[in-house]
Amino acid sequence: MTGRAVRQWLSKQMARLRRLGRALSGHEEDRIRVVHGIVLRLPIPYATKQRVLRWCMDGILESPRTDLRTQMRVAQADWNARGERRLNGLFSTDEVLEVPPSQSPVVTFILVTKEKAHLTLLSLESVLLFADVPYELIVVDNGSTDSTLAPSCASGTGTCPGNVMAAVLRT
Repeated sequence: MTGRAVRQWLSKQMARLRRLGRALSGHEEDRIRVVHGIVLRLPIPYATKQRVLRWCMDGILESPRTDLRTQMRVAQADWNARGERRLNGLFSTDEVLEVPPSQSPVVTFILVTKEKAHLTLLSLESVLLFADVPYELIVVDNGSTDSTLAPSCASGTGTCPGNVMAAVLRT
């Protein structure tokens, strides 16, 4: 190789390293995909690829390993806290959840609940926010002792506002 060819080769390798560095500085999932893609293309035996991949995940990425259960517990605690705040905010005001009436629903949402009024509220609000087709909403309270259903729906008569039907199952 001539001096010029060496400089070109080095320049090309440096560009690759910079591109790889940018890819590895992104979100953790992106980094994992990049490392996984590179390691799988290495011309080495499969068992060695697995060891290299493990080493990369542990050493190069330096991402703290938290198990999935821990992540789920944290996410659930955040979701519960959000629901509790929202439920307390709803009860402290005169706000009413309005379900738009629908003459011919395309989708039926059936929400079966027992306790967990705050999570029921978040589920209802999610339907109200994201349902983009005509729908009916059936809320079945399976014997809750908390404030899961609003007083007007808790009678079990199915006379909730809009197109919400409520059924209270007593066990």
